[in-house]
Amino acid sequence: MNGKPPVKYLCTSTGTMLQNFELTRLNVVANTSKEIRVALQEILDQILKSNILQECIELRAEALLCRWIGEYRGLIETDAVTGEPTWTKQCSPSRMVVPRKKLRDRVEVSEGKRSSLLGARYRGL
Repeated sequence: MNGKPPVKYLCTSTGTMLQNFELTRLNVVANTSKEIRVALQEILDQILKSNILQECIELRAEALLCRWIGEYRGLIETDAVTGEPTWTKQCSPSRMVVPRKKLRDRVEVSEGKRSSLLGARYRGL
């Protein structure tokens, strides 16, 4: 079909002919949708069989860890001998307290980013 419905034919068709035309078109749509679902399932299966998804998850986790370390580097101390983080000393409640204003600012910023990201994601569909 060239994207233009056969208007002249439809205008001169009987009620039965219009119903048949509609059902035929809807049947084609249903079959095409099934083909699309099958193709998407095959693509998804291939992605899951490969290591691409796992690699993507690991890289994202590394990037988030990198960001966290960059933001909270001042809270992390290292042992002078081993160079390893001294987590047990770092996890005391007094050292992990974040000032309310700083926490409120971070929540407001992250919520703004999240809502704009979701909006962009849904606008792209």
